Amino acid sequence: MSIIKNFRDLLEESFLSLSKEKKIPLLFEQNNISISVPRDSNHGDLATNAAMVIARMNSINPVEFANS
Repeated sequence: MSIIKNFRDLLEESFLSLSKEKKIPLLFEQNNISISVPRDSNHGDLATNAAMVIARMNSINPVEFANS
């Protein structure tokens, strides 16, 4: 299993858990979420657009969502 597949599975589990606890909106579509290796290694090992996708689907501010 690849590290990106592991990360994608962890993200999905986390989102489902947080939505059950009503900490994030339930509306999200995993197929729209991308995971990649950043070009600049100073930006970490993996990058995702999850906060942007979920915020857009739920009409909330992405910065507030990412910081919550």
